[in-house]
Amino acid sequence: MSRSEQHVARIEHVSKKFCRNLHRSLRYGMVDLAREAIGLGPTAGLRRGEFWAVRDVSLSIRPGESLALMGANGAGKSTLLKMVQGLIRPDEGRIRVRGRMGALTQLGAGFNAILSGRENVYINAAILGVTKSEVDRRFDAMVDFAGLDHAIDDPVRTYSSGMRARLGYSIAAFLQPDLLLMDEVLATGDIAFRMKCFAHIESLIAQGTSVIVVTHMIGRIAQACNRFAVLDQGSIVYDGEVEEGMRIYRRLLRMQEAGNDEADDEGNPTARSTTAANPATPPSNAAPSNAAASSDAPMPSSVAMPSITATPAAPLPHYLGAAWIDEFRIIDVDGNDVTETSYASPLRLRVRLTSEERLDEFRLRIRFDGDGETLTVIESPRRTDDPLIGSRTVEVEVTKLNLLAGTYQVCAELIGGRPQQTLSERRTVLNVRSAARAGRFVLSHRWIDGQTVHVD
Repeated sequence: MSRSEQHVARIEHVSKKFCRNLHRSLRYGMVDLAREAIGLGPTAGLRRGEFWAVRDVSLSIRPGESLALMGANGAGKSTLLKMVQGLIRPDEGRIRVRGRMGALTQLGAGFNAILSGRENVYINAAILGVTKSEVDRRFDAMVDFAGLDHAIDDPVRTYSSGMRARLGYSIAAFLQPDLLLMDEVLATGDIAFRMKCFAHIESLIAQGTSVIVVTHMIGRIAQACNRFAVLDQGSIVYDGEVEEGMRIYRRLLRMQEAGNDEADDEGNPTARSTTAANPATPPSNAAPSNAAASSDAPMPSSVAMPSITATPAAPLPHYLGAAWIDEFRIIDVDGNDVTETSYASPLRLRVRLTSEERLDEFRLRIRFDGDGETLTVIESPRRTDDPLIGSRTVEVEVTKLNLLAGTYQVCAELIGGRPQQTLSERRTVLNVRSAARAGRFVLSHRWIDGQTVHVD
């Protein structure tokens, strides 16, 4: 079997149940341990107070495949990732993982707060089966990527949440895993580091690393992942193309917000579910039946989903990812695209926005970065009287570019929602020419010497 035909991970009809009552949960656990000790296996079905957190989920991940696993809070995403990681055991089904696995499924998980960042790197690497000599070779690259040169020998308890996220990602991703698991950890930290991580993830995928990522940054997911799955109340309701998966996910969120669930005559979701391998074939892990449940607390019914052609209800609160930047261009005064310009030249920054839903409050931020540092920011006023719906083009004119010679990253960010957060961003590169001069930019100024005024 060639490598392309192998699977890095296989999840086969996996289910996991939990009990809401702590004391009853401990009793059930003791019973299950006793049954397993005599070879009977865990109790089938549901007992009093139990519910299915994950139900009959089947997925397979191939080398180089990147899967975005989406769902509302409580859908079972984190539980599924913990089972793949081996932290908890499934009650039904089996999971097989081939090769080395790196996981970043909880902020700060696996860190000893008393030990230094350096010591935690070696301990976590040892747990993953990585030799000390291999860590030695990659240590400087990991620390440099995380930007923790100044704090790597400090106790982890002194780290901020963003610093822990940086260190955790560097450990998980720089040890060349065959499968990388990520669960919302990049929601913490600055935007520049998140974008840096996504670029690194894309390079890992190109090298053959498989990725399963749980995140609500679905605007960026469209660029980083090549497969999309939606998990609803423990079951896979969609597995296929990214674009259609995002539409289904957004509509599921809208329905849950509106409380306007609809189903067919049999109570099944009406959305079209597909598999990545064969979009015409429904997945075997469709909404499960709870007929086998033996409980006075029945399993929650599956959330019904609208068909792809369903007409959305009245405007609902905005969700992350429902608005995005379609296009970001740097142009001259005649409207021609610009990748290189001269100091003091005028230019315009054109941004095309699209929103599938009404966005009542939004603003644009355009950032000029050089050598990994933000040099200056242009930010529009927050728009509260002119909602964004559909498509719109916005321009800002820079009358005099005060940047000196160099190559700059120019980033446009769309900020909106409640609370305000970055919904989408686009980057481009601008090369600037100027005479040799110290520094990165020039402040508008004038020299006053007696009665003579010298203007720069």
